[in-house]
Amino acid sequence: MSSRKHPQERRIDELFARLNPGDRLLVTELSRLGRSTGQVIHLIDELVKQGIGIVVIKQSLTLDQTHDDLQSLTMMTLLALFAERERRMMSQRTKEALATKKARGIALGKPQGAI
Repeated sequence: MSSRKHPQERRIDELFARLNPGDRLLVTELSRLGRSTGQVIHLIDELVKQGIGIVVIKQSLTLDQTHDDLQSLTMMTLLALFAERERRMMSQRTKEALATKKARGIALGKPQGAI
């Protein structure tokens, strides 16, 4: 589910309720855990506190049930920061492109009557 959704909509509490100490959470990429670096770090911290490991497939990272693996924890933090930065840059580029089109008189949005 999109990380843009509120944690209740994403059913994070349900996920935590289903995971047990010793389990591993598999995610396709780190950015799927949250929209901001803070969200991702908070979620990782909570999982580790509960003894749950994390495997991030795309970035080939594994964080076991302890904070002892500082290299993986550091990489996850940096990758979360880079993902947040990229989202912000994409948003800025989109806003700039839309403003340019609007300034040139190009109609934005769906054409009237389109489905």
